[in-house]
Amino acid sequence: MLVLGVGVIAAAALYFFEPIYGYIMLIFTAVIFMGMKIMEDSLGLPDVTCNLRDDAKAVVMINRGNASITGGHVALVPLNIEFDLPALVPDQRFEYPLTEMVVEAKAVVHYSTVDGRSLSGSFPLSALGEGEEDLLKPTFPLFGWK
Repeated sequence: MLVLGVGVIAAAALYFFEPIYGYIMLIFTAVIFMGMKIMEDSLGLPDVTCNLRDDAKAVVMINRGNASITGGHVALVPLNIEFDLPALVPDQRFEYPLTEMVVEAKAVVHYSTVDGRSLSGSFPLSALGEGEEDLLKPTFPLFGWK
């Protein structure tokens, strides 16, 4: 609210100097305020991803979010393998070793946050596909990617 108040006061002061500058400052204030509200919504969310290790002999789970998880459960379909996921802090990895290489499977992950929310996700696992996701890949590619 402090940003909104200071922005409106600065916009009013600039409006008396030159009206167009006041309008521009008001738009900048609105954009900054909306960005801060969006950041508040994403605070405290874990983001667990699941991939195969390069040699396809282990499943790797990474908490890429900004909040810890208290634990969870992972099922590898159709391999009929299930295991528990320990508590993970942000940017922590957990590897579950497999007895043999996996060519293709799906991991269904259920986990809970520190504040008690239950979340889940489903991840396709493939030894022949891409390994870890490319963090620089655009969400909406407008032009050819790689």
